[in-house]
Amino acid sequence: EYSPINTVIYVRLQIPPSEDFIESVAWMSTSKCGDGSRYLNDTTWNGELEPDVSLWTCNLCPKNALCPGGRLNTWNNVQAYFGSWRENQQHRGASNFTECLAPNMCLGAPNEQLKGLYGIDPTYGIDVALISNYTEGCYRGGTGPLCSVCVNGTWRTNSFDCTKCSDPGLSVFFVGLTIFVIVVILVATIIVTIVDEETETAIDLQMVKIMVNHLVISSSTSKLPLKWSPLLRSVFNAFDVLSFSFGTGAMSLECVQTSFAWRDTLIAVALTPVVLVLLPVITLWPCRKTWATRCRLDAGTTIQVSAMIGLLLAHPSITKITLHLFACRTINEKRYLEIDFSVPCDNNDYLNVLRYALGIPMILLYCVGIPVWYFVRLWRHRDDLDAVIGKYGFLLSGFKPTRFYWELYNTVRKGLFTATTVIFLPLGARLQIWATMAVLQGFLAMETWGHPHVNPVLNAMEDLALSLDVFQLFLGLGLFFVTD
Repeated sequence: EYSPINTVIYVRLQIPPSEDFIESVAWMSTSKCGDGSRYLNDTTWNGELEPDVSLWTCNLCPKNALCPGGRLNTWNNVQAYFGSWRENQQHRGASNFTECLAPNMCLGAPNEQLKGLYGIDPTYGIDVALISNYTEGCYRGGTGPLCSVCVNGTWRTNSFDCTKCSDPGLSVFFVGLTIFVIVVILVATIIVTIVDEETETAIDLQMVKIMVNHLVISSSTSKLPLKWSPLLRSVFNAFDVLSFSFGTGAMSLECVQTSFAWRDTLIAVALTPVVLVLLPVITLWPCRKTWATRCRLDAGTTIQVSAMIGLLLAHPSITKITLHLFACRTINEKRYLEIDFSVPCDNNDYLNVLRYALGIPMILLYCVGIPVWYFVRLWRHRDDLDAVIGKYGFLLSGFKPTRFYWELYNTVRKGLFTATTVIFLPLGARLQIWATMAVLQGFLAMETWGHPHVNPVLNAMEDLALSLDVFQLFLGLGLFFVTD
């Protein structure tokens, strides 16, 4: 056995008489702020050790962050909770910790408040919110503000998390297939409108339009940050196709064009009305005599009807994607483009050029101009609507003469609802949901007051469709506020 030996060493220090000795003040240490409610701030802004110990301070532990306490309770050991994002992630300097829009995208210290919400980790076999050895940062595919910038073959869902894309070739195929289906439905609608003019067919056409109006609002509701099940999301994706919605969700270009997909989508949408006008001209006008003799159709009228139906059906999607260019979300006092958090809104010359060159003209020409143009055309013939029924039958058939404008009101209604989901999105989920609920209630009240259809069955169908839209959003609110 060995006995411990205690040794004391005495050292004599000699200070030259020519130098002054100044006693230093005591500096802050973890022993004075190590209880976990505070931390020792001993670093500069960029995360390096502060050389001036007199500047070391004891600070309150930031919200949404874990301070370990004890001897290791310095800034470099402060960690974001699971579900929170550190703004200054690269340098780990003084920063804010913000709750993520998709908490499962932000890894960090165990967070009891999110227990049971995001499943079990297959590797560790425990709740993902309680794993203690996660490295603080973004989950795979995520980066940037709130870990909601999706890269490396992923795309951002309506819940702001990143989902793996299919094979690039398969993604292109599905986008092309969806466009083909939309074109087929559009052509069928045009043919039914032009060829058949019987009252029964007019009723059938009105039923189709009521269904499309319902699907537009229903698919827009799916874009709200509610906890829809995977099955419901698949159904809503089908609604996008059937309601001529494109540019986001199932029709996003993020899996086809990974860089600046939002810009390419905007340019494609800016060209869509031009294509919808030119396509019937190119396909019908050169064969106008054949159309007149064999099909007994006037090519000029057919071209105008085809362009009108295409523009009105595409109007909600055009409005939604155009307004995405102006919607910004504030994250830690910095504003980012809502559709892509990697794009700052402030002092961004490129974004400003797009807004003035594309955004404002699209709002004036498409969002406002399309319904106003056709309303003026109808207003001029309001006293003799039968004279233009062949050209504007899509707008007039099935409606009371005093409600000749109602189809255009439906177009504005769809555009206004989709605009509400975009404009209020950066203001937070609760405000966005209540705003859309208020708009839907207003639409239902307007429909109940107007009852524009000649056939009472169609009025009942319209009331039922809007009531279902309100009920769907009400059930979605339950999914948003329930946490277990």
